[in-house]
Amino acid sequence: MEQFSLSKLNLYIRRVIAVNFQDPVWINCELLNVKQKSGHIYLELIEKDDNNLIIAQSSAVIWKTAVASIQNKNSFDLFQILVEGNQVLLNVTIDYNARYGLKLVVQDLDGTYTLGKIIQGKIKIIERLKSELLWQKNKNSLLPCAIKYISIITSSDSAGCKDFLNHLIQNHFGFTFKIKKYEAAMQGAHTVNQICNAFELIKKDNKFKTDLVVIIRGGGSKHDLLEFDDYFISKAISDCPYPVFTGIGHFIDESLADLSAYSALKTPTAVADEIIHINQQFEMGLISTYQEICNFALAKKNSYKASLVSIEANLISMTRRILFDHQSRGNELRHNIELSKNKLLNKYHMLLVEIQGCLDSNDPDKILSKGYSLVYKNGKLVQTIENLYAEDLVETKLINGTFKSRITDIWPQKS
Repeated sequence: MEQFSLSKLNLYIRRVIAVNFQDPVWINCELLNVKQKSGHIYLELIEKDDNNLIIAQSSAVIWKTAVASIQNKNSFDLFQILVEGNQVLLNVTIDYNARYGLKLVVQDLDGTYTLGKIIQGKIKIIERLKSELLWQKNKNSLLPCAIKYISIITSSDSAGCKDFLNHLIQNHFGFTFKIKKYEAAMQGAHTVNQICNAFELIKKDNKFKTDLVVIIRGGGSKHDLLEFDDYFISKAISDCPYPVFTGIGHFIDESLADLSAYSALKTPTAVADEIIHINQQFEMGLISTYQEICNFALAKKNSYKASLVSIEANLISMTRRILFDHQSRGNELRHNIELSKNKLLNKYHMLLVEIQGCLDSNDPDKILSKGYSLVYKNGKLVQTIENLYAEDLVETKLINGTFKSRITDIWPQKS
């Protein structure tokens, strides 16, 4: 039975590989692990089946010189591509060492392949959120006119958090805020879970009356933003009952978290500026409204004052006119009364004259002066002969005296 030493076997394997793989080959795989050391990049590559089980695994390395070469001839950020979990298309040579075994040496990579896969992943997440009626749902939440209570999801020791708080608190307008921080990693394996947990705590907190949720993160490389393309972070933002502002510290790329939020700002200080601007706009609106009310009140005051002056003038004019009319009416009435009085006096004067004439014509003295006489019996004027009898004593009054006589005969007047 033929026997091989281990070194001979490994040498034979090396020769077989060298013969069959003389030129570099392109392979597609997933990055399980990425590490940097002394400028070199060490990779652990895997392939999974449809059940997500690993069916192949190999180690690879990008030597320092190759790293520089790849960076120089491509516009993309190499470290945005070399992120654990990304699908990559690598151009590799196969190196087999008798002691250390098989190693793939990366000569180049196709960044567009990985970026395409990343974009495809984003599109799948967006389509999933749309199917669940969650995509950009947070943009429909109600943003208060003025912001007072702010819940911050951040890493407390980050420079971005400190910049945000300093910029917000030291504003030049004297605005004050109530702030509650929720600790969460802003990069790394724990980022997704901790951010989602922070959102759950915010929703359950009934004592702190949140107006706005802010996700704050300092600067960093592009690949540090990959966690913010995660489905669960976008879902947590969409499900949040309060408006969410993001300031995760990158001027170029826009993550799914940014697209899901009510408003996406580039930096933590930009978020602080936006909050201050919102409150400033509200304050200016109040001042403007107050000024409008004052102007309206002043205009109304002047209008009413002018109306009162006009009413006063009209009242004076009307009073004078009424007084004049009443005075004229009084004079007319006085004149009419005077005329009526004179007419009445003349009428009654004529009546009195007539009565006086009647009285004068019936004066007994005047009657007697005409030759008439008055006969009295027992002091009573005798007008008829009914009560006169023979032998009655009567007095006869003449114009110049009275005499007594006795009745001897009575002759009734013949009809």
